[in-house]
Amino acid sequence: MAFWTTSVEVNMLTNPVARQLQSSFALSWCPSMFFKEYIVACVLEDAFIYQRDHLGKYVRVAQLTEHKGLIRDVAWAPSMGRGYQLIATASKDGYVRIFKITSDTNGADTLSLTASALDDDNDDDDESSPPRAPANLKVELLSQFDDHHGEVWRVSWNLTGKCFNEAGCASGGWGSAPDPVAPASQEIAGTVGARLERSERSRGVWGAAPATGGMPVRGRD
Repeated sequence: MAFWTTSVEVNMLTNPVARQLQSSFALSWCPSMFFKEYIVACVLEDAFIYQRDHLGKYVRVAQLTEHKGLIRDVAWAPSMGRGYQLIATASKDGYVRIFKITSDTNGADTLSLTASALDDDNDDDDESSPPRAPANLKVELLSQFDDHHGEVWRVSWNLTGKCFNEAGCASGGWGSAPDPVAPASQEIAGTVGARLERSERSRGVWGAAPATGGMPVRGRD
């Protein structure tokens, strides 16, 4: 890996940031093996999703809104066969936000893991195949919370995309992010997760209340 070449460039920042001001940049690839062309990129307080087209260029297809401060980190969750995607962001405004990404094209979910999706991805290498239009993605803010009561610097998902870890200026801890359409038997526990359960369950963000007896996730202050 001694030599690197630039394959694609996307201009996201029209004017450079003044030296006396803070700046922040982050990106995360869609981990799905069937949809390798998706990437979420963050510049300052803006976050956009890009998709690779048939010419190899990246086209903006969606935006993650609601951020009121610099986006310090972004993490695209493993899908594990889900018909939608989850993205978490960590922001200077003190909030961790979780977004649900689905396709709004003819009712078909282009982000789902299907054999046809793999075939479509392989067809991009065939110059004779017709170009595919960029996906029409629907972005939904599932939850936002400020358990750190301060700036949040990092966020990451576990291997199954069911739990996320976030760290800020005050403390860090594990919090479980259950599938919004999963059965109500999933447990939310841990330092951050327990507070997330009390605050988000009351608003119905994650669905029905989890049943007792589940395996807790250890947290730390």
